[in-house]
Amino acid sequence: MKRVVLLKTQLVEAAKLAVCNDFSKQRLAVILLDNFIEIQLSELMKKQFAYDDCFTSRPPKFNYTLRKKILYNYDDMLKACESEKLIIREEREILIFCHDVRNNLYHQSKEEPLITTIALKFLNAIILKYQPDWRSGRDFMTMNIKDPYVTNDKTQSGTASNSKDGWTEFLSKYFICLPGDSKTVPALISEYLLTKVGTAKDYYQFLTDDHSNLSQSTENWELNEFLMFYSFYNVKEFELKNLKLGSDSTSYNKAHKEMIIAYKNNWTYVKSERLNMLEGHYKGIGALPGHKALSKFIQFRTEINMIHEALHKAASALDAEIETQIERLRERE
Repeated sequence: MKRVVLLKTQLVEAAKLAVCNDFSKQRLAVILLDNFIEIQLSELMKKQFAYDDCFTSRPPKFNYTLRKKILYNYDDMLKACESEKLIIREEREILIFCHDVRNNLYHQSKEEPLITTIALKFLNAIILKYQPDWRSGRDFMTMNIKDPYVTNDKTQSGTASNSKDGWTEFLSKYFICLPGDSKTVPALISEYLLTKVGTAKDYYQFLTDDHSNLSQSTENWELNEFLMFYSFYNVKEFELKNLKLGSDSTSYNKAHKEMIIAYKNNWTYVKSERLNMLEGHYKGIGALPGHKALSKFIQFRTEINMIHEALHKAASALDAEIETQIERLRERE
């Protein structure tokens, strides 16, 4: 019973945090819900190992090395859970995404609020779907303490607190993470990507309208040139800092030039109409099922982040140059 109460308490506290309109609390909700699913799947796999040990007439399905990998590596555990039909393939991909979001939130306290909301919705849906069947994750339960989330002793006597009906009732009463009228996951993903591409288009418009203030060498630049030049400094920022610390100016300039050449040689040309093409793709994502919308998100996220960050860097450089020119004019007056 102690495990049942611990699991229920974790869900209750996560739900309280999830409904707050506060990113710092929603961050904790994602961490708690991701952890809840991880410890449940781990316990369910241990049960599979126990069944495996019962069939001594055949070689074990999970040897010691494989069991260790499954219990200590989340990706391996999810693969095993899919193989054992505890979850389906689409849910494995969803849980990988949610765990990545959780890692960003836990280790760096860094993730975009809309992505955090998307992870919350996915985790909420999976728990509502499976927890009544998962129950405590164990076949045996001691009755050493009372379940504080059970108010009717007659209907919840004995092991009913850990029954499918008992968990269904608990979830409907205590595990309310999201308002019923909230946006769907596909709608949120579409909104996220459209916001990114819309902002990127604004940056690019600013650059094309005022490029002459940035540098005469950029006069004939199109989207491809801006992305190639400014994404280099985003992608190679850490390497350039280390290079500068450990080199004299001559060595640094030589290595810097070689890095630029190598980057250009591996660069894939980006057509000027790419932003409009991406915008068209993103508009259709809102009508897709959740797992397909996530697949599209994973497909496009790296590219749109690269475009957004590069054009933001370019627009910031142009804005700084315009401010410098204004200051120079003021000094001459």
